Amino acid sequence: MIAKRAVLAFVLYVALTFAWAVVWNLLLFKDAYHAATAAFVRDPPIFALGLAAIAIQAAALIYLFERYYRREGVWEAILLTFAAGVFTLTFGALVIPAKFLVQGVATYALLELGYGGIHHILAGLLFFGLYRR
Repeated sequence: MIAKRAVLAFVLYVALTFAWAVVWNLLLFKDAYHAATAAFVRDPPIFALGLAAIAIQAAALIYLFERYYRREGVWEAILLTFAAGVFTLTFGALVIPAKFLVQGVATYALLELGYGGIHHILAGLLFFGLYRR
């Protein structure tokens, strides 16, 4: 059962994350991201690297949920996904505009925090659904 759940979690997390990234970055806020990152963004992006990052995140979350999730409710699941993602969330929102020429730093940071915040809520709901009792 654990192996089946882990495979399902992996596939669903990759699908959720890729779909959410496309909606947020290419449909909802494409122009805002372009305005903020035109000076340094790669066009087109290297999707294989993004997919590799998502796969690594999925594996890490599966490990954390298999090992540490106590099945105490949806908030625990959401907090666990936030705890796992706080480094990438703050890197994207704060370090990128600190290191690179981002136009509209506040807008970019809010976009990244919004994307990551919603993403971790969605991922927490997904893992709660898969790992609850």
